[in-house]
Amino acid sequence: MRSISWTITLMAFILMLSTGGAFAIGVTNGSFQKDSDHPTDLYGWTAETNGVSWLDEDNDDDGFAQLKIQDGTGTMITLSQYLTLSSSTGTLSFDVKFDNGESRDVPIPSEGFEYVPNFFQATFVYPSDQPDQQILMAYDVAGPYDKNLETLNGTGLDGWYHFSGIITGSGTLYFDLYDCGAAYFSAAWVDNVVLTENVNTVPEPSTILLLVTGVAGLLSI
Repeated sequence: MRSISWTITLMAFILMLSTGGAFAIGVTNGSFQKDSDHPTDLYGWTAETNGVSWLDEDNDDDGFAQLKIQDGTGTMITLSQYLTLSSSTGTLSFDVKFDNGESRDVPIPSEGFEYVPNFFQATFVYPSDQPDQQILMAYDVAGPYDKNLETLNGTGLDGWYHFSGIITGSGTLYFDLYDCGAAYFSAAWVDNVVLTENVNTVPEPSTILLLVTGVAGLLSI
């Protein structure tokens, strides 16, 4: 009787595995790794030439992207890539670090704030036939936060923050660095961009029938 119970449990486990899964799909150069076929450092990405660069601090061809504003004049620079999902949802993750730069005095706005902080923002924008966008997260001098301005907990080594969230459908991933005139040399760094497609598969009727028949036969012993 014990061996029958284990057999039924194993068959149920196999059925459960056959009903869902996930696998990584194409983010071009999501790790910002240079190789002999792609020596341009930021291949696969669309970047503004002024302010976006590739860094390889260890000289091992495994670097990351840098967005850097140096003039403090109220500027935005962008790094982006179009991502395609064949299923309805996917899990998007990436690592980011932000440096607000050197603060300076600015006139106090009418709202009463001393200054508007510089910030980094990651946004997923859907195609024009689906006029919508999804603010994934942002990062300012106080740390990372979500679209509702709620603080996101946790940063990793050297101030890197790991983001993970769900997107629905294909669209363009934007990394934007905003300098609102409150600091010099604000910068953000991006690495390890990964999109994992969430796939739910339904077992074929013949497979379900075979499993049910097997379980019924065992129960009749």
